[in-house]
Amino acid sequence: MVSKHKFHPDEIRSLVLRDFQCSGPTSFVVLASGGLGDMFVAAELVWALKQVPEVRALKKVEWILVQPPAHVAPLARFFDTLGIFDQVVSDAQFPLKVKYKVKELNLMLGNSFIDAHIGLGTTYDFAWARWGLPGRFIPAPRPELLKRLKQEVRKMPSTHEILGVNEPIEAHYLLAMSSNSFRELKRWPIQEWRKLIDEIHDTGARVIIVASEEDFLSLGPTEAIHFGFGTARKRRDIMDLVALLMRSRGMAAIDSGPAHLAGFLNVPCVSLWGPTAPQSFAHPNNTAIRLSPCTPCAADLRSNTCRKNACMRAIPAPLVAETLFKNTKQ
Repeated sequence: MVSKHKFHPDEIRSLVLRDFQCSGPTSFVVLASGGLGDMFVAAELVWALKQVPEVRALKKVEWILVQPPAHVAPLARFFDTLGIFDQVVSDAQFPLKVKYKVKELNLMLGNSFIDAHIGLGTTYDFAWARWGLPGRFIPAPRPELLKRLKQEVRKMPSTHEILGVNEPIEAHYLLAMSSNSFRELKRWPIQEWRKLIDEIHDTGARVIIVASEEDFLSLGPTEAIHFGFGTARKRRDIMDLVALLMRSRGMAAIDSGPAHLAGFLNVPCVSLWGPTAPQSFAHPNNTAIRLSPCTPCAADLRSNTCRKNACMRAIPAPLVAETLFKNTKQ
């Protein structure tokens, strides 16, 4: 296991020499980078920031999320439904159209990866402290957000229509196999995925595999159903995945965007960890499993020499199934 955090966020704040100061009309510009998971982290952070008394007291504010171009279309309906941001734009759309004086909130998730990994708390705590906010980051209650999403999901096609299959699907679990970051290092052995699929099928539930086409085909013949994110030219609407998650019994996933989304939605999720540290990056609502005595290597040079994925191989499918079933209603 990795070492415990060495610093409290207040100590981080003293290192970055920044206090949260804001008065008068403000345009909060949130600069986010990275994968889908990072966008869900941004949403969670900003929703919590909007509940801070000093921010709630501001009379004229607007919230602008700046994200990579590839995420704009797939996440458009998701962010529109949540209503957290007044504008969601691509980082190719500068200069921005703002109403008020700009206060930049740069997540810098790429850099915080290393900082959080070596002991500066979770990636949430690190951003919170860098913005100068007191105390540890605490996720803000979001029943209002979940209600908005549930209302939108009710308008959407049925589960089998989203998946493009003929037979109706009721009880189901999702398994997220793929990740865009540290793709090879995060791989869980195919034979373990197959065992987990079999254990879920034994309960009478269906299995939906959230993965690239390549990863899904690597399973070989299976009764599981594939859900992909589309091609680079045409990404799938993330609300399709929101609907599948909110209608599911739960999810098992490697460290990836779908795992972060499940945590955001309060859907039971067992996340599998190896080269990255759950203490720093796991969503607080998820149940994280990491068993390897080999410390996480994604933030150091050892990741360039690892070819065996020993940390991921240390996680047995029966343990994942047992944990998943304990966390969900059968």
